Amino acid sequence: ISRDILKGTGTTANGPIPPSIKWAYTDDVTKYPYDPNKAKQLLADAGYPNGFSAVFWVPESGSGMQSPKSMATAIQGDLAKVGIKLDIKTFEWGAYLTKYNAGFGTEADMGAMSFMLDPGDPAPYLGLVADSAAAAPNGFNAGGYKSAKVDQLLRQAVATTDQSQRGKIYQQVEQEMAKDLPWLFVDNQIQNAAITTKVHNLKLHPSFYIFFDKIWID
Repeated sequence: ISRDILKGTGTTANGPIPPSIKWAYTDDVTKYPYDPNKAKQLLADAGYPNGFSAVFWVPESGSGMQSPKSMATAIQGDLAKVGIKLDIKTFEWGAYLTKYNAGFGTEADMGAMSFMLDPGDPAPYLGLVADSAAAAPNGFNAGGYKSAKVDQLLRQAVATTDQSQRGKIYQQVEQEMAKDLPWLFVDNQIQNAAITTKVHNLKLHPSFYIFFDKIWID
């Protein structure tokens, strides 16, 4: 997906925090390399030797969503190879947000969503998507993910003021979520900016904010 659909504007993600948040990121998480044969064996072990069918909600477009329909179609094709049949349902962005925030319920099994680490800190974002208190309709935890350990770690992190200690806590959150796999992590978006040579010292921030205080123009 990163190479062929996003054309290098995304890098493979293995967890909920991107490497640009250096103080909170860890690469020491459970990874799931592409292995269709192992996937088939896991499905058989779970009681689905012939796979299963699922409904996948996808927006037609949307802020930060990159190429949602193309990405969903690629995911659909890969899962079909191991027997999982995805029925993709697409929605206009506004309608999609309304449905996603209400939760999947019995209408869907999974949905596509992207998130920004605004303001360059995992706290607001993970609190909205990974805390059990943010399950629909209270946040963006549309799948109803619930982990007592992750809940405890998230609340410990926001009560801790030392950034290095907070980083270690968020690394534990990453490790727990990579094991539980409430989301299928796809990619971390790479920011791009086209600027004139007259502009100097423009630095892109993980929050997607542009800080003008250090920028100067010829």
